[in-house]
Amino acid sequence: MFPAQNNRPLPANQPLYFDDFITRNNWTQTQRQMAMQLSLLPATNVYETETAFFIELVVPGLSHDDLTFFTTDDRIEIRYEPENSDFEPYGSRRSLHREYRLLAFQRVFQLNGEALDLDGLQVRSGAGIVQMEIPKREEHRGVLPLQVPFSLN
Repeated sequence: MFPAQNNRPLPANQPLYFDDFITRNNWTQTQRQMAMQLSLLPATNVYETETAFFIELVVPGLSHDDLTFFTTDDRIEIRYEPENSDFEPYGSRRSLHREYRLLAFQRVFQLNGEALDLDGLQVRSGAGIVQMEIPKREEHRGVLPLQVPFSLN
């Protein structure tokens, strides 16, 4: 019979002197890190009609006036920087339960500048959703192409 190592999780208070990949719980660790990374960015929908592309961001408590938009020929960048003016001194309130807070974020959307008219970009907001409408150029209107001119990075 061959010797085998028992894959038991180590107690959290016991120091690890060697990084043993067998006793680590990589799945749980990765799930925690991914949840943290995904929660820092607002949820986004991108969809297309025959005349335009739409980008929707879910940003509760914000409007399109709170966001900063940068456009170039081949990308749209959306940023939010919270103001530090809403600092509350210690003792003015106590949080009992907190599931979200407004943190700074940046979203970049790569696009095909030949197919879209960035000069006609329109931004609206309501009910915590910021919607950007990017009209298509005249020669690309009508049929929905199979190739999407967007890349989410």
